[in-house]
Amino acid sequence: MRGQTPDDYRPNKRMLPDAIRTACRGYQHLDALLAIADSGVRAPVSEGMPHQHVYPTNHKSAADRYPVLIKNIRKEQDLWRCFVLDLDILGIWPEVRISPFGVVDKGDADPLTSGRVIHDLSFPEGASINDATDATSICTPVFEPCDAIAVEILRQRRHQPDVEIQ
Repeated sequence: MRGQTPDDYRPNKRMLPDAIRTACRGYQHLDALLAIADSGVRAPVSEGMPHQHVYPTNHKSAADRYPVLIKNIRKEQDLWRCFVLDLDILGIWPEVRISPFGVVDKGDADPLTSGRVIHDLSFPEGASINDATDATSICTPVFEPCDAIAVEILRQRRHQPDVEIQ
């Protein structure tokens, strides 16, 4: 899933632990960031999610713009960022939760052919994935200006002036 291979299981290939360890030295949540680079994001739930017996329908915006929804889901599937499964998988994988999709406008693009897909993890109110997530166990990010990237680019330019830096 998500580009994982037998040789490299990490789901976040562009997050290089050694580079993160160097660039983010001193960051209070460095261990959590390295765990994400290694294993992906794990959102703990505060209590067991009850088995879902009724599955929500998509929001009206998704039904009205069904071709846009399908195009975007297919794109994510082709990039290995999502699974598209048959409903009968729930019989053997009951922890899968079904949440509705919606489609919202994307800039000034034609709404009949373009849109941003929203996966409504806050639905239904009071019994959603978001409601069950244990927010106290997730570290709160601290946003500070990070000069590490600019410093590294300048350092690379000095040491390798003939190489194009992207």
